[in-house]
Amino acid sequence: MKNLIYFSVFLDVGYGDLLAMLLKSMNARGHFNPETTDLLIMTHPSMQDAIVEKVIPYGFKIHFWFKDFRTLFEAAAARLYIFEYPLIDSYDKVLYLDTDILVTSNINRILDLPIESGKIYGPENLKLDSPYHGCQFYANPPEVDLSQPAYCTGILLFHNCSEIKDLFKCTREFIQYDLEVRKNPIPCCQEQPYLVYMSAIKKVYDARLLNDYVYQGRPETFDENIVLYHFMGDLGSSYHKNHRMTEFLQKVMDFKPSMVST
Repeated sequence: MKNLIYFSVFLDVGYGDLLAMLLKSMNARGHFNPETTDLLIMTHPSMQDAIVEKVIPYGFKIHFWFKDFRTLFEAAAARLYIFEYPLIDSYDKVLYLDTDILVTSNINRILDLPIESGKIYGPENLKLDSPYHGCQFYANPPEVDLSQPAYCTGILLFHNCSEIKDLFKCTREFIQYDLEVRKNPIPCCQEQPYLVYMSAIKKVYDARLLNDYVYQGRPETFDENIVLYHFMGDLGSSYHKNHRMTEFLQKVMDFKPSMVST
């Protein structure tokens, strides 16, 4: 079975520009293998033509799946619907990537990692006691140790399996309960607190495996050993991310590997 890398682009066509940079970097540095991996874009049908125009120069065969999501929260939570994709059973490993990411080394270093079925993997980010990662949802006393590392949901690696399908379904149900029954406001980090909370209480996440392969934040220098640079921040606005990513992508494209004499 093949791998699947999927993205979501809704509301702001500027995120199509970010995705184009992601694909440009993957074309140049990512060693992408179409024989083993497919690419999927989740988007609104009205955005397909604009996205195709932006990404077609990089030569990837890309599949589209359309969802009628119209709000920022729906767009952020789109990743949780992947198991509804009609062709999902064609794939084994699945990698979700936010569009504000550059692929700067062999992407197969991540796709080939030996991961457990039934566990979701994301790069470490703060602790479980953070409101960005769902601390507000725990009972008192909490069901888990809140000093444990949390993770960022902008990069997710998992097997196509019943446990993760159930995790995403339970997360969506908890979101509906929290927003519609409890009438709580949408968290500032959108769906992330819900998914991290749910995976923590189910004890099905790993926040360490990807750390050697991912840089999160605002990099100053380029490290050729890093596979994914994630330009976090400025949620819901592609403009500022575009500027930072454009500048760093030029550093990546200009980089010349050091030559070691033998």
